[in-house]
Amino acid sequence: FFFYFESVQKKSEAEKVQAEFETMQRYTKEIEQQYMELRKFRHDYQNILTSMESYIREKDYIGLEKYYFEKIQKSSANFDLANFQLENLRNIYNKEVKSILASKLMHAQSLGIETTFEAKHLVENIPMEPVFLVRALGIILDNSIEKLVELNYGKLQVAVIKNEKDIMLIVENTCNKDIPRIHQLKQQGFSTKGPDRGLGLTTLSEMIGSCPNAVLETLILGDKFIQKIIVMNKE
Repeated sequence: FFFYFESVQKKSEAEKVQAEFETMQRYTKEIEQQYMELRKFRHDYQNILTSMESYIREKDYIGLEKYYFEKIQKSSANFDLANFQLENLRNIYNKEVKSILASKLMHAQSLGIETTFEAKHLVENIPMEPVFLVRALGIILDNSIEKLVELNYGKLQVAVIKNEKDIMLIVENTCNKDIPRIHQLKQQGFSTKGPDRGLGLTTLSEMIGSCPNAVLETLILGDKFIQKIIVMNKE
């Protein structure tokens, strides 16, 4: 019995180390993606300045005015709108969670998906194992973005709501009205995407279920697919 217990404990520890390693890989990838987005923005910004400089050197002020109002002002408005939609991310102090949210939401916007984020209150700490929380959010957001790309319409809405008893992380995306029932979606091996693609929601349910103070709620309301991770305060 002692050796069996020791074997189970070692297996559990090995699985935790593996999960942490996978999360670090994901976290590193998200940071790299944010860095690439920043480099792309700097490159685009330099190109805009260079294009404006040519108008000024040639004293083509009429052409400069047309170029500004038809090209630069329009793209600037779109960039400002995207920033405005995600500005509430500054209220999330948890670095791991902020990183995964920022990366996935910016990725969704880059794909042309209408994306919003809401966090009205400061969230300094989320009392849940960071490894599980980041993996769970990654699965949920990846599935939502993939569905919206497949539909080619709809929007992604994400919110973090804090109150005295708990913190709710909510992800809502447009879905088909004929989406299968929730209990089918959570069955291991079941997928609307083909064989060997049905492990995401099963893994998600198992991860959240292993956290004593966290609950996963999945809802389908009309053409809205909603997933909530509810983390109860331990105090």
